[in-house]
Amino acid sequence: MLFEGELGKSITARYSEIKQNCFLIKECINLLTVDSKKNNISISLLSPLYQALLDHHELLSEKFMENSMNNWYRIRSSPEKRITKRSDIFHIPFHILNKTDNKNLFSNRFSDGTRPMLYLANSMYLAWKECKSPDIKNVYAARFELDEQLNILFIPANSNAYYSPFNFINHMNRSLPNLNIKLNKVQNSPYKTETGIEELTNFMAIWPVLFALSIPNNGKNENQEYLFSQYFMKWLLSTSFDGIAFATSQRSKEMSTQDWEINLVIPAVKESTNEYCEKLSKTIKLTSPIRIEDKMNYIPMNIELTHKRMQIPNEANYSSTIYCKAEYFLDEDKNIKSLD
Repeated sequence: MLFEGELGKSITARYSEIKQNCFLIKECINLLTVDSKKNNISISLLSPLYQALLDHHELLSEKFMENSMNNWYRIRSSPEKRITKRSDIFHIPFHILNKTDNKNLFSNRFSDGTRPMLYLANSMYLAWKECKSPDIKNVYAARFELDEQLNILFIPANSNAYYSPFNFINHMNRSLPNLNIKLNKVQNSPYKTETGIEELTNFMAIWPVLFALSIPNNGKNENQEYLFSQYFMKWLLSTSFDGIAFATSQRSKEMSTQDWEINLVIPAVKESTNEYCEKLSKTIKLTSPIRIEDKMNYIPMNIELTHKRMQIPNEANYSSTIYCKAEYFLDEDKNIKSLD
């Protein structure tokens, strides 16, 4: 037996599946390395992974997605021009992408540059980090809300999310051994059961996929680390899903938090007359953009908003940062509507 105890039995029972998933991803990456344009790779290559991803999606979306639907953020750095229109902070217009010969300019983790994609983050600080930390005085931001009809594959899991509840319980047991805290009672725990066996087994089954989707970029222009993610998005669009919620690769020890750092990417699927995706223009609402620096002294009126717990480098409390002040302002902004 490869593992011990009940968890060992559960994982061993799915060992052949885990091994097959590793083989599929390795095979896919090998093919992508040879054929980076993905012209000769079957779109169904990853289909055997679908059920494991769906199981994980159902577990995590039930616990987290309901609370995340109304609080997604996007930023744009604009040193030259003041950003005032909603459309200026939406996805790249089709006409700009279509007239660009070098698609690598728009290549990103899930984007191969052939279609616009809308990237969002569940905190202002994460959105800023994902954009390579631009000068804050040039940063504009908006809050986004998703319509329930958008079907998002919710797999923002990483090893820390699964380890941290155990670490927390071990720490508490040393201090207060009679508390008997259960895994499923820890704040933001991914566990529904007290033992965590089912959840950990599901995580192990798709861990190879999550690892391949979250390889950090090496800072060069080739974006080889993104080949699998871009193919994964192409495959996902052949299913019933409209986008992916995934764990950031920007995570660091200094960015420790009780809140999960989650990114969301939704591809544009159909061009409309206004140069933006017809579906996303109707199913996503957003506030008017604000300049973040203008809100550095903002104090929220709604005390319920002041629960944000993220910790970031050199800051004792996220709630006191300029990123969180901008979040507070946008969270209280009720003037939110779709582009159409």
